[in-house]
Amino acid sequence: MKRKMLRRLCLSLVLLIAVLSSICFPDWISSPERGHRGWYGYEVKKKKPEQKKKKKQAKKSKPAPQIAWPTPEELAHMKVEQIRKWIAKAGDEAISNPTEANIKRWIEYMKVADRKATEFAGMWAWVMQNNPDLYREAALYPSVAPGSRAYWKLVWKNIEDTLKEKAKDYALLFFHSDDPFSKAQKSILDIFAQEHPDWNVKNVEVTPSIAQKFGIKYTPQIWLLPRKTQKPIPLAAGVISVSKLEKKIYHTILVLEGKLPPQLAPYQPFKVERR
Repeated sequence: MKRKMLRRLCLSLVLLIAVLSSICFPDWISSPERGHRGWYGYEVKKKKPEQKKKKKQAKKSKPAPQIAWPTPEELAHMKVEQIRKWIAKAGDEAISNPTEANIKRWIEYMKVADRKATEFAGMWAWVMQNNPDLYREAALYPSVAPGSRAYWKLVWKNIEDTLKEKAKDYALLFFHSDDPFSKAQKSILDIFAQEHPDWNVKNVEVTPSIAQKFGIKYTPQIWLLPRKTQKPIPLAAGVISVSKLEKKIYHTILVLEGKLPPQLAPYQPFKVERR
């Protein structure tokens, strides 16, 4: 009797579970919502509004990190890169939030930079004063008027001596045509010929064949012709003064003869005034 009652009880439980399953959990294979719900249906689980509010409140409640600003004296003992970084940070803070404290901090930091620059300049001057060999270049280019006149007198003497010495080794080719600029340059070259009678200046009228041979697209142009190589080198294009022509001849000769590197030739600080 007990076994029969147990069997009946178990059977009743199985039937009850089956009924409840059919009511609460319909078959997912036959369900019309299959593939449209949950993870398989790319359904994103919505967060509760209360959770979002809590997270926002938590973010708002976090205090902003405090910057440990160095004192001006501490800044003065830092490396240049660190000084630059703190000055930039202080400037950004002062501009974005121009309070009295922020502006004052930036001014104090800038005074540190000014002090460091003054100290460097003072020590540089002291080192140069105590080491005349380091000061040689500055000594050779005096800024006072008598010294400047003496320097340029020496420069122009070197130019005149070089042009006189090399007159037989080089010649000038003057490419011209019938235009006002060529006529203006011709009158200037006449003055050059008077001052340097040993120099040969050959006038070359530019024809189509000459233009094609030398690649000349406009006039006037002046070229330097070495007698040894017979390979002309452009000196100047357009109207040029006598003094500038002399300087260009001088520099070009020094470069061709290996006495001056090409990168230094155009930067000699010649003055326009002569002698």
